[in-house]
Amino acid sequence: MFKKHHPSKVFCQQVEEDIEHAFFTCAHVRKVWTWFGNWIRWGKNIPSDFRSLMENINSGSNDRKTRKLHKALAYTVLWTIWKSRNEVVFKNGKANAMQVADEIQLSSFNWVKYRSRCNGLN
Repeated sequence: MFKKHHPSKVFCQQVEEDIEHAFFTCAHVRKVWTWFGNWIRWGKNIPSDFRSLMENINSGSNDRKTRKLHKALAYTVLWTIWKSRNEVVFKNGKANAMQVADEIQLSSFNWVKYRSRCNGLN
């Protein structure tokens, strides 16, 4: 028999999920954002909602290209969190922050390799 997840308590199974909880404040998702913050050198300035995410992106660098890259990477994080959540809800998957982090890196690498002007990326 499949284990059913309540769609509003996917990752932590403790809190009724709203959009901020699903993408930013759930303990599982915080691990992903902490990893991401270290990966792109945001340090401990981890977003707690969409507004703080955009503030991090806009204040993270004076360089327009770096801000654009950070925005694309942050969108990849959001998309990967959503896909992971759907995996748990619809395919009886398990929440694994490091697996999400690996997928973020792979998706980001492929995005940069195939969509940017960075030629010769391997």
